[in-house]
Amino acid sequence: MSDFRSVKGKVAIVTGAARGIGFGAAETFASEGVHVVMSDILPILDESCKKIQEAYPEVQVYAKAADVSDEMAVKALVDFTVEKFGQLDIMFNNAGMHMDTGAVWETDMAKVDKILGVNLKGVFHG
Repeated sequence: MSDFRSVKGKVAIVTGAARGIGFGAAETFASEGVHVVMSDILPILDESCKKIQEAYPEVQVYAKAADVSDEMAVKALVDFTVEKFGQLDIMFNNAGMHMDTGAVWETDMAKVDKILGVNLKGVFHG
């Protein structure tokens, strides 16, 4: 009888996966036998993906750049994952941004919109 709590063979998307918590989550999933699609907007995404794939060759790990503030980019990310694996079991919505501290009256509203797009809308898009 299989362990119903096992995640081995499942498929996960991890956003914000190039470094930090997202990278750690992707690595942990891979170590448990989960196939992972790592997503981020940072240029180090491919390098981060390669590190995990080399450490856990028994699972498939893909890098797919996506801006989670863009609903259609997240849809394309999910479509990519389902096309590759035929399923999506885990959506780890980790991507986030922070604003440099400074005077509120000097804050660039375009940056505020981007941060809200990633930190708030990104979760809903996932």
